[in-house]
Amino acid sequence: MSLNRFKQKTVILLANIIMMIGIFTMGMVPVGQPWLLSVTFGALGGFGAGAGYNAVLATISKWFPDRKGFATGLIVFMVGAHGLIMAPIGNALLNSLGFRNAAIVIAVGYAVIFFICLPFVHVPQDGFMSDYVPAGANAMASRKNYTVKEMVRTKEFYLITCAMAF
Repeated sequence: MSLNRFKQKTVILLANIIMMIGIFTMGMVPVGQPWLLSVTFGALGGFGAGAGYNAVLATISKWFPDRKGFATGLIVFMVGAHGLIMAPIGNALLNSLGFRNAAIVIAVGYAVIFFICLPFVHVPQDGFMSDYVPAGANAMASRKNYTVKEMVRTKEFYLITCAMAF
């Protein structure tokens, strides 16, 4: 989904609905057909989570044009923290409710949290911070903008790629 063709809030809404459907239908997978987990949780849930993640990153970077790296870094941190928080919750739900009911409770829980938070998501108006000049703007203007070919020749590219892979 292109964020230029659709409003970011619409993309976030659709992506999260797809993710929640994937998690919910994961709980409906028959015991003898575990390959359906790849379709429900893997494909639907993964597509929804990925599309929503990218739309949120694009939205947050528009709110902090002078600190895009910091703002998107916080989102990446929160995605990682989500795994630390959800692992024990998911295990507790699995142990107490079983797989099917745990998946349904998690999907409904995500839906409740999502629909509470959705009204607060919006893109800033055009011209937001247009008169703002960050400290060190002259230093920023003198930095080189690399082409893709130049970028892949730097050691920083490979360090960041390895860090993201792990």
